Amino acid sequence: MQRFWTVLARVLALALTFYVVPPLVGANASLGVLTLAIHAHLEEAVAFPGLSVYEGERLSTEGEARLGIRAGRALLTLERTEVGLIPLEGGLYVDMSQGSLHFTLVTWARRS
Repeated sequence: MQRFWTVLARVLALALTFYVVPPLVGANASLGVLTLAIHAHLEEAVAFPGLSVYEGERLSTEGEARLGIRAGRALLTLERTEVGLIPLEGGLYVDMSQGSLHFTLVTWARRS
């Protein structure tokens, strides 16, 4: 009986070693990362730099607050605003209800 349990334990350990977890169906990649968040909110929660932003989430600021987002090669700075980010093929659509937006495209210099 002892031998049975030993063999069973080894078989289970070997099976779990090679078990591959399937990727989550419908898992979305983030649209961007917050680089600046002063009196800003993601949905109803307080936003902070380093926080990932996903499709359908709303970002907002209070009063003279500022919010910075890095989305691919684009840097967005928002003031006194409420926005939603929607991915498009090869780009990003910013649904802004109020406020101002400053857009910068980062280009990488080639070294020779």
